[in-house]
Amino acid sequence: MKPESPAAKTRMSRGKERVIANRQQILAAAREIGVQDGWKAVTIRALADRLGYAAPVLYQHFRNKEDVLTQLAVEGLEELNRELRKPVNTGAETAILLLADRYWNYMQKQSQMYRLMNGMDGVSVDGKVLSTAARGICEVTGSSIEQWLAAQNASFAVVNAPALNELTDAVWALLHGMASLYLSRAARFDSNQAGQAVLHLLLGALAQHRTTKLIS
Repeated sequence: MKPESPAAKTRMSRGKERVIANRQQILAAAREIGVQDGWKAVTIRALADRLGYAAPVLYQHFRNKEDVLTQLAVEGLEELNRELRKPVNTGAETAILLLADRYWNYMQKQSQMYRLMNGMDGVSVDGKVLSTAARGICEVTGSSIEQWLAAQNASFAVVNAPALNELTDAVWALLHGMASLYLSRAARFDSNQAGQAVLHLLLGALAQHRTTKLIS
């Protein structure tokens, strides 16, 4: 026989017996509020009202509003990481374009999450925690760049780590810069333009590799 699931924990709140929300339910409520009303609207009081609890219940799971928003931003980074790591059955150059396309599509479909992940709405998040969470994204981006460089010329297959990190940062900065301008409505870029901009950046780095020593 399949073992029964443990009974959900309950407590009396506002005269009613209620199931105690877990971390994921609290984060889901925070996401709903943030997407609908902006991240500044996410407060412990607003979450308590949405879930039907007194505020102290939420402090069992999160220290404060910054902790909630930080963990939610980590979720967003993990979602983007999974999106970028989906299998690619194509050549290295097309793979770079696909990476830019997936980045752009996530930004468009999850624009509020993207803004939170990148600190664009003036709310406080823990930058050190987010930097750690973003490492996987940097790794998959760097790997795609390294494969692209190798595909251009076999002698360029070995890239020294500092140079690859600089190039990865440049690609990341380019994509985020274009995304920021798009979200602020200062420029109407699309995913194709983002991909082509990344290719132009990489081609420029490749052309200068002898003098700049980007590639060993």
